Amino acid sequence: MREYAQSGFIPANAFYGRSAVNDVIIPAEINEIGKFAFARSDIKSVVIEDGTTSIGYAAFYHCDSLKDVTIPETVTEIGSRAFEHTPWLEDWYTNGEEDYLIVG
Repeated sequence: MREYAQSGFIPANAFYGRSAVNDVIIPAEINEIGKFAFARSDIKSVVIEDGTTSIGYAAFYHCDSLKDVTIPETVTEIGSRAFEHTPWLEDWYTNGEEDYLIVG
């Protein structure tokens, strides 16, 4: 992730479909995660540090192993389908006790 720190942005499709992506920490220097940035990768967990403000459309779409997600209060925009088809979101659909999923 540090290679994107200077730009403050993880571009669209940066890690799309990669199997070598497991546990990810998005550093505070990253302001925005682009669309499909991690989609269909083997990511298992993601910790987004304070500083990120935007998660793009389908950024983690169909990450079939993604079970642990930490989203800080600094995130003010989450694109549609950002976490669709992930165990993390499916677990909330099945076991969530609230009407809304609130993150941050």
